Amino acid sequence: DENLSEAQDAVEPETDEIQEHSDTEPFPIEELEIREPEPAVSEAVPETVHNLADFLGNMDTRSSRNMAMRTALELWNTEALIKEELDNMDDSRAFFRLGTKQNSLLIYRSDSGFELVKKLNLPAIFEFHSPAGLSPGYLTLVKTDDRKMTFRNGDELIEAEPDEVEFYWPGVAYIPWKNFFSYSGAIPRNTSEDAVVTLKMILRDIGFKEIEISPDYDDPTREAVEAIQEKHGLLVDGVVGPLTKIILYNEMESLDIPHIGQ
Repeated sequence: DENLSEAQDAVEPETDEIQEHSDTEPFPIEELEIREPEPAVSEAVPETVHNLADFLGNMDTRSSRNMAMRTALELWNTEALIKEELDNMDDSRAFFRLGTKQNSLLIYRSDSGFELVKKLNLPAIFEFHSPAGLSPGYLTLVKTDDRKMTFRNGDELIEAEPDEVEFYWPGVAYIPWKNFFSYSGAIPRNTSEDAVVTLKMILRDIGFKEIEISPDYDDPTREAVEAIQEKHGLLVDGVVGPLTKIILYNEMESLDIPHIGQ
């Protein structure tokens, strides 16, 4: 459905003492130390697994969601802090909601399938059915195109065709995102004047230069929001909820945001 709703849920470096020598005074030979060059250190290449079914069959719910969360946060340049009490929770919704909040991010849960994931274009944690009918497992989508989808589990990459993914995936995804400017509420329904001013600054930054900076949610602001919503296939209602916020941030080239597609 192209009209998607907003309502879903120093350490100082050590320095060697430098001794001064004149341009004409040679360094004493005995002070020189000849060292063999150190071998180059190559980064480990993730192992690629092509059989999604076999991989899902060996997954455990708690360990897989922990790894999926860590992978997603790493893509946001955040070293995950997951407390033991949180890790022991049975409720996966609460685990992802509280886990991202503790790491200064937010989570958007979608059950609208792959179209919304593609629209938001952010790393997404997929909730998979187990082939054996056991508890669900979780993998983080890190890259996608028309031919294949690439998931990551720690140092392993899992590649699969979209049809294979759909067979094991009921459409539920958890999408971490960052509210860069911390503007709260659904504009203009339940928000502050500061949030409206922040929204206008974002709109001007992405090309709506005619908008005047003020705390009023005026007609030019609403029209700009509706144009963005229509462009990305969201519900065109002029209300800036989490989906529209994510899309607006994606429009800003100055922000460091991980994406799964071109």
